[in-house]
Amino acid sequence: MRFNPYSDTGPTVKEQDVKGLGFGSDYTGKHNVWTYEFNLETVVAGINEETLINDFDLIPLISDLTETIEINKNAFRTKDSKAKNILFILPDNDQPDQV
Repeated sequence: MRFNPYSDTGPTVKEQDVKGLGFGSDYTGKHNVWTYEFNLETVVAGINEETLINDFDLIPLISDLTETIEINKNAFRTKDSKAKNILFILPDNDQPDQV
């Protein structure tokens, strides 16, 4: 990893309409959306949306938990316009990336 994240709270989940949030076109309607806010232990030069998108693409994940979407190949998908299932919103950018 490029950084050590830390947080005082765990992720939250909220059912919401995913239209316009920046997820892949395969996902429509209401779904569980997890939000995890964290800080970095040390500021790292070069951490931006592009590096996060590249670093997280195709990282394996455990599916069949409480997600409401069908996970494509049990991995985070950051570059697939249809199956994108993770977004990054940085403090200086309050809009999801639109890759």
